[in-house]
Amino acid sequence: MLSPDGKWLWNGQQWMPVAGSSASAQGAASLMLASAWRRLGAFAVDLAAYVVVSVPLWLVVMLVEVTVLTPAEFNHLSDHDAAVLFGALGGVTLLCVWVYETVTSASRLGGTFGKRMLGIRVVSMTGSPLSVPRSFIRAIGKTFSLAAVGEGLLWLAFTPNRRALHDLLADSVVVVRATGAGSRPLQQTPPMVGYRKLLLVLFTASTAAVFIGFFVGNPPVMLAGFAVFMALGVVGWLLRSRSARDGSLALQDAVRPYLNSESAVLIAVGERRLWSTGSGILMTLLFGWISYLVRALAAQRFIVVLTPNSLVLVELDRSSRAKGLLAKYPRSTITVVPGRRGLGSRQLTIKTPDQEIPVIFSGIWAPNAKELQAQLRA
Repeated sequence: MLSPDGKWLWNGQQWMPVAGSSASAQGAASLMLASAWRRLGAFAVDLAAYVVVSVPLWLVVMLVEVTVLTPAEFNHLSDHDAAVLFGALGGVTLLCVWVYETVTSASRLGGTFGKRMLGIRVVSMTGSPLSVPRSFIRAIGKTFSLAAVGEGLLWLAFTPNRRALHDLLADSVVVVRATGAGSRPLQQTPPMVGYRKLLLVLFTASTAAVFIGFFVGNPPVMLAGFAVFMALGVVGWLLRSRSARDGSLALQDAVRPYLNSESAVLIAVGERRLWSTGSGILMTLLFGWISYLVRALAAQRFIVVLTPNSLVLVELDRSSRAKGLLAKYPRSTITVVPGRRGLGSRQLTIKTPDQEIPVIFSGIWAPNAKELQAQLRA
């Protein structure tokens, strides 16, 4: 089955470039993703190297403080002056790390010393080296991913191409230099649009602020994170239709092999909770990415596709990759019942000849659950 642009062919397992496609597409199809363990190992090596290099510099600064800045009084600098000195030193150290990671990622090296030692490299989604601006964005985003209670790293487990927050921001991917255990093929996905990157950063920052404020007993930080989180909820509601359209291309690519040349009238991402996880808003506010993890483990996720003749359910794995056909029913044999909270909650129960499937929808083409129900019942 050919893709709409005629450059990719579905071989039953993955999309492969057809003859005459671009060299970058050919290269991208052969890329294998690095495992999360390799990436964490590379980070550990780099962290150890940063410590080894920076500790002597810090010791020199402390020695200068004692022997040069205050030689007569044998006293340390005031708390304010010391904070300024060490703050400046920390800023310079961080800037050096950013420059180092930017240069190595944008060069033929393809990454830092740790990545080379573990046999992995950073590339764009087409397999080409990152540009300098994107490498710099990735370096800054990596710091943010770690500073936000490590929340940015969690996306490794829940994105199709094992991308952390800084990879999503820079449109990058980490691949292996030689195929090994735990590696899997790169899945071509459309780049994340700018406004969604901004919303993702603000969401990560707000939930991390609530998490930190709650556990360290800092109400102002917690309230600030809560306010940003609620504002993002309003923005997300206003942009729900646009967000659905932006995400529809990836959904179409994922379900195309299961439609047998039928066109999709409506497509949606849904989940069926395997056990109750409590209030989603409260869980997210208090525990940030931990609540996302709990809900992900407590749900079966799938894509619901409505064609002129059929209802198709395609199962997704934890990283949002299509696992296979879950079920397919003639459209005339299904009925839909709203959930207990009505149509506004996007909770519907799909009744099929052999089972009832309670579904919580997100990212739907239809702008609201009422239209979804109308389409399903039509």
